[in-house]
Amino acid sequence: METIDVSGLSKDAIERLKQLFDFLKQDNVTTLKVIDELIDDIKWNIAFSKSQDFLDRMTEEALQEYEEGNT
Repeated sequence: METIDVSGLSKDAIERLKQLFDFLKQDNVTTLKVIDELIDDIKWNIAFSKSQDFLDRMTEEALQEYEEGNT
């Protein structure tokens, strides 16, 4: 079985992964809904983690321009 690195996921997404295993034992329709929600959470986490690096760089650049008197 392949392992999944969850270090970049939110606590909410990790909790949903745990819930997923419980749902797999109970109800397939509910499980599919949870899987869809989990996939959305993962996509949002990936998108925000990438955008945060960009926003950090832009903030540093803006502060540097301000300190140099270029704004």
